[in-house]
Amino acid sequence: MSFIHVLVLLFGVYGLSTLFRVRRKSRPRSPSIQGEVALITCTFSLLGKLAAEERDVSDEVLEHLKRFIREEFDFDELQQALALKTFQLASESLLEFRDYALEFRRTYPDRVDLSEQVVRRLLQYASYDGFLSDRENGLVRSAALLLGLTEPAYELLVREVVPPGKILH
Repeated sequence: MSFIHVLVLLFGVYGLSTLFRVRRKSRPRSPSIQGEVALITCTFSLLGKLAAEERDVSDEVLEHLKRFIREEFDFDELQQALALKTFQLASESLLEFRDYALEFRRTYPDRVDLSEQVVRRLLQYASYDGFLSDRENGLVRSAALLLGLTEPAYELLVREVVPPGKILH
């Protein structure tokens, strides 16, 4: 299922006015509900692909994701289910990591703010276990560049999100 198909599913199932309220700990408010939906859809699609690239998507990985969602997002049960379904669909999809990133970029070419938020969430998830592996760093870096961030902008996000000394080489 493509990024656009997931967006259509989310819009149709839950409605634009109430979909995906996100905690605003460290990121600016998105100017539109459509941007919020795109942000969440892209984030959870890329998280699914990131998890699938790293290892099999096991029950342990899904529990890790559920904890991440509970701690980082203010989702109700339906929103959690939709986020998990997006993650699972992407992890099982034949589309590649870069396909999801490029589709998001084509859909929102001028929304660097959304791209930064996606990359921030990818870094938070990838380093949720306390470390950012070299492989995770490479995948998230490639997503960042595909989403239109510059190398210095990516490095700044890494410094903001990942604690010093927690990047494994």
